[in-house]
Amino acid sequence: MNTLKNKIKLAYCGFAFNFLVGALAMVLGSSLLELVNLYDRPLEKVVLLGSSMAIGRVLGSAFFGKLVEKVNPLKVEIFCSIMIILFLLIFPRVPSMGVGMILSFIEGVSFSGNDAFSPLLIAYVFRERYSSALSFGQALYGLGGFLVSFLIMLTIRFDLPFYYAYYVLAFITMTVLVVSLFTKYDVEEVSSIEQEKVIPLYSKSPVLSYVLIFVMAFSYCAICNIIGTYCTSYSVAVGIDEQLAAAILSVYNVGCVVGAIVFIPILKKVQEKTVLVVNFAIGLAAMAICVFMKNAAVLDACMFIAGFFLGVLFAVILAISTRVGYKHLSLASSLVGISGGIGDITVPIITSWILKTSGIIVTYRVVVDLLIVELLVCILLAVLTSNKEVSK
Repeated sequence: MNTLKNKIKLAYCGFAFNFLVGALAMVLGSSLLELVNLYDRPLEKVVLLGSSMAIGRVLGSAFFGKLVEKVNPLKVEIFCSIMIILFLLIFPRVPSMGVGMILSFIEGVSFSGNDAFSPLLIAYVFRERYSSALSFGQALYGLGGFLVSFLIMLTIRFDLPFYYAYYVLAFITMTVLVVSLFTKYDVEEVSSIEQEKVIPLYSKSPVLSYVLIFVMAFSYCAICNIIGTYCTSYSVAVGIDEQLAAAILSVYNVGCVVGAIVFIPILKKVQEKTVLVVNFAIGLAAMAICVFMKNAAVLDACMFIAGFFLGVLFAVILAISTRVGYKHLSLASSLVGISGGIGDITVPIITSWILKTSGIIVTYRVVVDLLIVELLVCILLAVLTSNKEVSK
């Protein structure tokens, strides 16, 4: 059963879904202005779709995490694929905000399934190269975000309905569904595979380290949420043409993809703590320039730099969390997912209020404040942890 052809199909199922959820994470933000017109609601109301999706993601993570332990992960992928197809076909054509909130919740639930089954499928195929394969999956995640923002830009450029971009994603999801139906996965063989050992990262105060990791994951997902949701709207607000504004978000996602690929070999030689501090510092500088400049070329350059250095950091935060919590890997991994999900839930609500009271420019500048917090937190975590066991 474990033939090369079957391995290729398993790899496609795992990697293609990483690509797909990257696109789904950006699809609402990329089409936000079009959704404002569809629902005839103000921007601060429409952004609440993001909170609905995030609630579904958090609840789905808890559900699928337990379910995958009991059933074949391909069955979970098939279910999630069907739900995503329904979302993509129905959501952009129904001019009802209430229905949109429900469908966004379904999207979030289906989105979360990727965290449960993709790592298992990838581990099944790439046992000795598991970490590198996950990094490649992170690059595909960024590529998916680039695709959807690029497709939305094309629909604007050629005066096409924006939901055409949704239909392209639906077609990709259908290919995943079809391949999943004709792929085999041996649960007993996978359960017998010894998990890759994690090199411990010792902490002088594990509890404080977990708190810092929670804050870091929360802030990181909040930053990504704000950039994905408001980048295009902010660019239009400072006087940039809507078509060029949509392209700026695409440039950011290109930076995420390129950065994720470049940092695969770098992370083999440089400590994760060092990458965190350096990347957050450079990302902070790039975004600080970005929010105080109104030139499209400068925004393009700064957003590419920000994506290049920030795009890989979710995987780095996850790696640090599992190294600190090496005795309880699943709990350490869940900490990152839950804190990030909480960030995705609360940030659209908070930024919606800021948007209503202070405007889009102030709302987007919150990214800089969060990056300052991130830099301080990761410096403190670097001081608190060590590769050598801390003497008691």
